Amino acid sequence: MNSPLRIAVCSPQSALVTGGLERLCHELRVQFERRGHQVEAVRMPLAAHSKSAVVRSVLEWRLADLTKTSGGYDVVIATAFPSYYLQHPRKVTWLVAQFRFIYDLADTEFTRAEWLQDEQWRSALRDADAAALSESSRLLSISDNVGRRLQKFNGLHATTVYPPPFVVHEVSDQFGDFVLSVGRLEALKRHHILIDAMAGLDADARCVIVGTGAEKSALLEQIEARGATGRVVLAGEVSDHELRSLYREARAVFTGPYDEDLGLVALEAFAAGKPVITFDDSGGILEFALNGVNAWVTPPDAGHLALALKSVFSDPECCRRYGAAGQRRVAPLNWDDVIATLLAES
Repeated sequence: MNSPLRIAVCSPQSALVTGGLERLCHELRVQFERRGHQVEAVRMPLAAHSKSAVVRSVLEWRLADLTKTSGGYDVVIATAFPSYYLQHPRKVTWLVAQFRFIYDLADTEFTRAEWLQDEQWRSALRDADAAALSESSRLLSISDNVGRRLQKFNGLHATTVYPPPFVVHEVSDQFGDFVLSVGRLEALKRHHILIDAMAGLDADARCVIVGTGAEKSALLEQIEARGATGRVVLAGEVSDHELRSLYREARAVFTGPYDEDLGLVALEAFAAGKPVITFDDSGGILEFALNGVNAWVTPPDAGHLALALKSVFSDPECCRRYGAAGQRRVAPLNWDDVIATLLAES
């Protein structure tokens, strides 16, 4: 093995949020340590409630000094906005997400703050992004979807390096009586469509939704209003052990976010040998989920989703075939390749 390196894994921090980015960075640190490197997490709060707050967050990262000459790190791994504003001679950017409200989410239903409509400010921040990202000694992305956005909006090319699934490590031969959904309870994840679809199914169809977030109260009200209490369960946060059990026992896994960066939940489902149900505008998930092969891919509405769910609940053998195909799809992904690519000399 090459000499151990001092590595900083850099990411923004949102209060009391543990999502895909946080889990990915945790696993990345674990994988570096297993290979003998010294690793630390470098996190700074991301304030995104106003233009000035966003700029302050950018400047905090820009002014951070993690160079080796100050006794710091040999390599820094930047991940999501605004961590890639760091200055370092060996800054490797493995791009998870930019500030999507000034990119693909601009002028959509998911951008509500009035200050985000300031096109001059958005343009200036996009230019600053391009400059900071172009400083990277290596510019990588976690999916083709993230890479396409980078090319479209910033004119930069990134090489896709997919992370392996890291929650489930064994294929399950159980196909229970419920559909599992895992993700933060927020508008982008579109759990409300799943609840509407479930409400129209037979009484023995069940769904378990794991996660917490700002939409919890609204979703609970929707479940009650649609007469789905007891059949659609909001399970909140669960332990890793409980999550593995849910993946192992589920019939299938629903994940239908809007234009997801990648979709780690889909990779975890396939790693467990379970089929995926998703939408045809769910972004990076579609790089792995193939309709009629390992997944049901539908338009993003309750009617089409209900039809897919009926197939899931009525045909366990199809679920088994799709799940096996999904497992084969993610089997080549491994951390050895990821780490080698991240640490390769430019």
